[in-house]
Amino acid sequence: MLDNMLMSASHNFGDILDVVAAPVFIKDAQCRYIFVNIAFATLVGVEREKLLQADGREVYLDSEFESFHRTDKYVFESGEAVEVEAQLTSVRNETRTFLVRKVPVQFDGTQVLVGVLQDITAFRKAEAYNRFLAFHDVLTGLPNRTFLFDLIERALTLPTVVGRSTALLILDLDHFKQFNITHGPLAGDALIREFAQRVTAVVRAHDTVARLGGDEFAIFLENADSSDEVEVICRRIATASSQSFNVIGTHAHIFASIGGVIMAAGAGITLGELLRKADIALRRAKADGRGCHRFYDDSMDGGYKDRLEIEHDLMQALGNGKELTVAYQPTVCNRSEILIGVEALVRWNHPRLGPLSPVQFIPMAEESDLIFELGDWVLRQACLALRTLVGLTLAINVSPIQLRDPNLADRILEILAQSKFDATRLELEITESAILNASTVAKETLRRLRKQGIRIALDDFGTGYSSLDHLSQLEVDKIKIDRSFIMHMVQSEAAAAIVQAVTQLGRTLNLAITAEGVETREQRDYLAATSCTELQGFLFSRPMSALELTSFVHSYAAKFS
Repeated sequence: MLDNMLMSASHNFGDILDVVAAPVFIKDAQCRYIFVNIAFATLVGVEREKLLQADGREVYLDSEFESFHRTDKYVFESGEAVEVEAQLTSVRNETRTFLVRKVPVQFDGTQVLVGVLQDITAFRKAEAYNRFLAFHDVLTGLPNRTFLFDLIERALTLPTVVGRSTALLILDLDHFKQFNITHGPLAGDALIREFAQRVTAVVRAHDTVARLGGDEFAIFLENADSSDEVEVICRRIATASSQSFNVIGTHAHIFASIGGVIMAAGAGITLGELLRKADIALRRAKADGRGCHRFYDDSMDGGYKDRLEIEHDLMQALGNGKELTVAYQPTVCNRSEILIGVEALVRWNHPRLGPLSPVQFIPMAEESDLIFELGDWVLRQACLALRTLVGLTLAINVSPIQLRDPNLADRILEILAQSKFDATRLELEITESAILNASTVAKETLRRLRKQGIRIALDDFGTGYSSLDHLSQLEVDKIKIDRSFIMHMVQSEAAAAIVQAVTQLGRTLNLAITAEGVETREQRDYLAATSCTELQGFLFSRPMSALELTSFVHSYAAKFS
């Protein structure tokens, strides 16, 4: 009867509600639909005629019907309007979220319930996504540092289980920055995603893997039965990361360094202290080589602080240009002993620690990416120092890290142009492992530089015997025999055989051969009978300053005038 009243009151009433975009319904005191507009019928996916005089039990999921029905009864019993959030699933199995306002209305003396729905699905999805973003990394889908730090804070305050350990592992990818520069950010992102999947696959189900940012990850092991269990997980990660990555058509070999802190139950450590110690262990791992993992112990603390200070001091030294110097070690012709060139060697007179060997700061410069600025500085200083010493070649060491920079050739050529130094007088010394493992970008850089007349020398040759098989395929102009073989060749048949083999191979391939570390006349005489073309070592001169070099060149030349 009530629905007839509604329809007889005004045909325009239903027409007006049908043009309203929001779903609207009216129910009687038995919670049955007596009117629904087109928008509501479309929402549930049922024809309007089938909804009328029904309570919706056949239309909605049981849980949705019970919730709807409960609020309907409350409105009729209390006479109060309510506004609730509800989910409705259509017959098409599409679930959406609505803000539903239900208001009691007197219509011709009879109470009815008018309901209006506002679709807030997109808003709730955006809200959920924002919550996800707040605690997760967008690129990998892993928990982020906020999630991880909150988890650790809570874990550190919970009662501990006797005999159980807690561990935090911090990981980063060795030389990822250079991979990103060489292959581009898309390849870098693909590598990060693949690495995240591999790590997640090898940890335990209840461990938390998080991405802290860039190429840095963390794993929190809330319950570890022993340090051996943590060790096993580290080895799994090392194995997974050492396998080749195929990203955007590029094969990459990336190793993960891991620093860890293992705590006994009830250790009472704070989050800040835990992170600090894990970072110290990570730096130790990176200093010890690619793909290493190290666990924190108190002996690391002092060394870590010293390393940070030296890294900062090196940055300052590059800025002030006062503490760093370049030393020059001469190279002479094997047959005539005429001076033919010099090798530039960086030196650092630290204001507090005194003279530091390159072995002490070059690895740190490589790790911190200061090697690029340091390499440019050494080349610039050496070119300016030798510019007027016509006829002498200049040899400069190039780090494998520098080779990964696609802009290396541009910077070298720019420095040569600015200093007016002839490119044909420059030699770049590169280790055999760096050339054998060179990326496509590195190989193209070397080819480009050779086309400009710059020569490429293979440094410390002989330490990797397998490279003898590859030598004919490498685009190099000179081989430098490692000093360890020169030192022992007179007494050791094995060392002598290697020296003979390398010099013979060099002659066959029309390559210059330099013997490093010549210190005695006996060594000099032995090399005179080989195909070695150049000699370098203390027998002829120790490394010297630029000023000393100028005097040395003039006095040395006088011997042969």
